[in-house]
Amino acid sequence: AMTGVVAVSVGCHLPGFRSARRESAVEHDRPISGRQVADVQLSLARTLERRGEIEPALNAYRQAVETDPRRATGYWRMAIIQDRKGNTAESEVHYQQALKLDPKNPDLLCDYGYSLYLQRRWAESEEYLSRTLRLKPQHSRAHNNLGLLLAQAERADDALTEFRKAGCDLAEARCNLALVMLLNRRFDEARQNY
Repeated sequence: AMTGVVAVSVGCHLPGFRSARRESAVEHDRPISGRQVADVQLSLARTLERRGEIEPALNAYRQAVETDPRRATGYWRMAIIQDRKGNTAESEVHYQQALKLDPKNPDLLCDYGYSLYLQRRWAESEEYLSRTLRLKPQHSRAHNNLGLLLAQAERADDALTEFRKAGCDLAEARCNLALVMLLNRRFDEARQNY
């Protein structure tokens, strides 16, 4: 029994041995980086956004971009929220900032293209959705959004092609096309597609 005590006692003094207590104390002494703080703020903001707590989410996104202004995510999410609230001028500012920081992010480009679509800025929307598809040809949301845009432009065959590339079967693609026609009060064409 005495040998075990000696081995434990000696082991604690071997060169290179660190106690777990000392290591954890050292880890807690390391400063947290701005990026880590921003990660927590972005996570909190996303949780609030998913729960429908929009104003607190916006505040958390603002704090995240103040903490780490070189990341696009906070600006991007604020843009989406402002779009949902109908604040397109604010949304535009946030999208532009996000695009400066992450100009080749296909999801960001797609969301901005859809924002432009909602604003009826057809040519710009098509440009951003096309850029998305050049970067990521299988981007289903971009194909779907481009299909909606082409349906608005009365380019039915091109719209059907994009809906199919988005993953719709022919019946679903025709339903999407009919919906756009219905919203534009083109009732006969909508009926034919339905």
